[in-house]
Amino acid sequence: MADPVFYDDSLRIAIEVVQDILGADADVTYLRDGQGQLHVFVPETTQKARVSALDEALRKRLGRYAPRFGRLVHLDQPSSEPVLLVVGDQRIKYVERRFAGVDWTLSPAPVAVEPPRLVFYSIKGGVGRTTALTVLATHIAMRGGTVLCLDLDLEAPGLGQAMLPEELTPEFGALDWLAERAIQGLNAELPKLRDLIGTSPVARDSGRIDVIPAFGVRCFRSPGTVLGKLSRSLLESPEDGRITTFGKRVTELIERACETRRYDAVLIDARAGLSEISAAPLLALGADVLLFMADSNQSFVTYSALLTYLQRFAPTNPEADDWRLRFKTIRGRVANPGDVVASERFLDRIATVFAEGLYDEASDAGDLDVFNFAPDDSDAPHYPVSIAFDPRYQTYEPLEFTEQTNPEVAEAAFGAFTRWCIERLGLDQKP
Repeated sequence: MADPVFYDDSLRIAIEVVQDILGADADVTYLRDGQGQLHVFVPETTQKARVSALDEALRKRLGRYAPRFGRLVHLDQPSSEPVLLVVGDQRIKYVERRFAGVDWTLSPAPVAVEPPRLVFYSIKGGVGRTTALTVLATHIAMRGGTVLCLDLDLEAPGLGQAMLPEELTPEFGALDWLAERAIQGLNAELPKLRDLIGTSPVARDSGRIDVIPAFGVRCFRSPGTVLGKLSRSLLESPEDGRITTFGKRVTELIERACETRRYDAVLIDARAGLSEISAAPLLALGADVLLFMADSNQSFVTYSALLTYLQRFAPTNPEADDWRLRFKTIRGRVANPGDVVASERFLDRIATVFAEGLYDEASDAGDLDVFNFAPDDSDAPHYPVSIAFDPRYQTYEPLEFTEQTNPEVAEAAFGAFTRWCIERLGLDQKP
């Protein structure tokens, strides 16, 4: 009896079978469909006898990971552009189809035009991600800047409640806009932006902080509709011959908001974890991405899974815009910032996660085009910017505790972080 085949084994087995029958240099594309089953696309010139032998061998070896109906071996090419996926010591051409979460399969969007966008992302909650966003927004506003904050943590929102009092909360939130856009389609009757954006009083009349909360007043009035809207906001449907994903709709929302007012920066609070909602801020918005994490095994293991997955989109053209440079590690709520041993241990572990996941393999020949960094390179994506733990920010309620917006109080914990962000956003050059 043959050994059972599981998801992790199936692609490797398919590659072995293909190479046994067609040779290691065969021009082959592998596709995993929405049900998880594998398809192989071979050149039209492949001999019929070899196609039949390949089909038979794949079905025998793959078991339930071979399609039960229709062809397994195709004499054409898939409609989607393949990526180069690392499997073992080789790269293969690979396409992944999904019933949901198509944003995870699309190459990262090119860097966004003005204003610059900064995504706040974490694997888990409790690492100070949203607090850091609001502190940075306040810092920019107190410098006289104008910033747009968007809450995309649709399953556990908090940004709107932190920055907007009840009387300034808009009628609609991001969830309403995204759901209506998905349900109604391209020519949707959407909530007007003036009913979607609230202006926070936290800026203290110096600059301006506009907030698109996840939930507007309508969600609070009719909480029973929230889960229904959440499901519909993720719908993926064809429009003008292409699939409109959650990420494309978020991009449209940001662009429409930025057409109404000039912003110095757009700050996006992402959903934590590896959900379908998380893909859009990581890949679809053309933003710099701050990877918040704690010094815990959970963070290292899960970030390893994320970064290893993202490596499949690494550009092969050395002159291309390398989206990997947009990532930066943020070590949040560090209880012992002066502990050199703990800091070195963290740096060593996160450098290893990036080296084994997102970075290219180091070149013995010293190839300058290889995307790799020394562990102690402070400009590297893995090298952390730290935020110290401060009990005054255990919960962030700037509308109630105005001390939290005091620049001198914020400096102790967030000074290095805000300075790094201001430089990254290009705001250090502005008066």
